[in-house]
Amino acid sequence: VVSSLTISPSAFESGESSSQNKVTLNGPAPSGGAAVSLTSSNPAVASVPATVTVPAGTTQATFTTTGVGWVTSPTPVTISASYGGVTRTGTLTIYPAVLTSLSFFSTSVIGGGSTSNNKPILNGPAPPGGAVVTLSSSNPALAWAPASVTIPAGATYTTFTINTAVVTTSTVVTFSATYNGVTKTNSLTVNPIVLSSLTLSPTSVKGGTPTTSNKVTLNTAAPAGGAVVTVSSSNSAVASPPATVTVPAGATQATFTIATTAVGASTPVTITATYGGVTKTATLTVNP
Repeated sequence: VVSSLTISPSAFESGESSSQNKVTLNGPAPSGGAAVSLTSSNPAVASVPATVTVPAGTTQATFTTTGVGWVTSPTPVTISASYGGVTRTGTLTIYPAVLTSLSFFSTSVIGGGSTSNNKPILNGPAPPGGAVVTLSSSNPALAWAPASVTIPAGATYTTFTINTAVVTTSTVVTFSATYNGVTKTNSLTVNPIVLSSLTLSPTSVKGGTPTTSNKVTLNTAAPAGGAVVTVSSSNSAVASPPATVTVPAGATQATFTIATTAVGASTPVTITATYGGVTKTATLTVNP
């Protein structure tokens, strides 16, 4: 007769299955094996094969349980195994697919740019028709995503893009994803466009000769209207740059000219550039 029925694991999500379930007899199966009858109390939610055969001379056999129906709340299902006039039962609980996390490809972005490959992730396969996950932003004027995304049927995640606006200071925006009563959050830091470098070329010149390949570089493309970088000199009588340099919209760099005057001795001059609250300096040596 059947001495025990083991359901392992005793719970999993809709759409998943387990082949680790076991029926055990109280002695070796007879010649030809022992065909143990299996039933589910709710076959629309969890299914089992009609029978599982314990091979002749052995005492155990394994079989598969499958979560075939998508549920909206934890649903217990009784699995029964019968042989030799004895029935044993075990309980399998099928859980609905819910969000386990909201994953960001990057947790920071420069304002005006976007970040893709962000993922809401389920703990099991999405149901037929897919799982519609709602998305929201704590500051949609600065960072926004689609109102919802659909995880395809049978998949555990999908991807979406977050777009951002230009900011003047680093700003943290919290995103929320909700599905089946569960909400997960993650934070994205939107950083300002700033000056990343100031390059002088050449770094020394004969007085009276201008240098024309000097360059200011931003950490990303300039916004609409361009980025106006302020430039100054520690000794404008010897080396004089323009007061401002504009990086065109969509570009990351701009070049400018520094005019110099004749000097009687080598004179180092500090050139300073500022944008987005960041200042960079470089030294130009003007020689006689």
